[in-house]
Amino acid sequence: MEQINPKKQTLAIVAGMITAFALACVPICVRLSEVGPTATGFYRFFLSFPFLMTWMIFDHMKDQVPKTPRSARDYYLIWLAGAFLALDLIFWHWSMVHTSVVNAMLLSNLTPIFVALASWVFFHERLSVPLGVAIVLAVIGSMILVGGTFSLSASQGMGDLMAFFSCLFFSAFLTTIKTLTSKFRTPVIMAWGAVPTMYILVTTAYVSGEVMIPKSLFGWGVVFFLALFVHILGQGLLTFSMTHISATLSAMLMCLSPMFSGVLAWIFFKEGLSMSQLLGGIVVLGGVLIARLPQKRERITP
Repeated sequence: MEQINPKKQTLAIVAGMITAFALACVPICVRLSEVGPTATGFYRFFLSFPFLMTWMIFDHMKDQVPKTPRSARDYYLIWLAGAFLALDLIFWHWSMVHTSVVNAMLLSNLTPIFVALASWVFFHERLSVPLGVAIVLAVIGSMILVGGTFSLSASQGMGDLMAFFSCLFFSAFLTTIKTLTSKFRTPVIMAWGAVPTMYILVTTAYVSGEVMIPKSLFGWGVVFFLALFVHILGQGLLTFSMTHISATLSAMLMCLSPMFSGVLAWIFFKEGLSMSQLLGGIVVLGGVLIARLPQKRERITP
């Protein structure tokens, strides 16, 4: 069995928590953006692409034989991951328009369940009792976080369905990334994967008739923030974290996003944090800590 490095595992968990905070900034930015929901997602990739390519080139200089996509299967998997991420962003951003952010965030937190099942099927990751309890706690904590306001009314049905599809596509993205991290480093995955993501997002935004160009410096600042902080830092740390921890635990760390979103909403929109939201954050964090038990046990087992 491969030896687990405790320091790298801890760093990976911290990286996952930073990613959760970065993702929590997305609803705030979508609300503040001067362009359409899908166009906002496009700028996130378009503005970060030069940085990603530069990062990949400098990373290649470290090795005598750079690890780049060479076979048709390599390109297929990387572009498939990019396509999954694009579809996730399209459905998630539009769900915030057609339903409440509360519903969208809760449905997106069903991701660990689908990732756990996919990891069990494709990667043969053992679904231990502690991990099962951790997943349950993560889902329960997410439900507490939204204050029991989740609803599936007819008027919000389309938005709720979009949020559910976003959850499915993000689960597919995480599962595909887990396959790629065993062969490619983070900048390779992010740079090549951004190509289909940008194409799908800009095509969808244009066909949908969205506003495509920000009208002020503030509008440009919002999309630049998404590109530099949310995508380059947040998505890069997510890819790094999945190199050292399981795909299921990586997905569970994303369940911290609603707690961070609540804090940001309080700061930007003066929306107060209730005791139930604080309690939900504690429950989710407890689930994340319990999820580490199976990995620790594997390390000390002869």
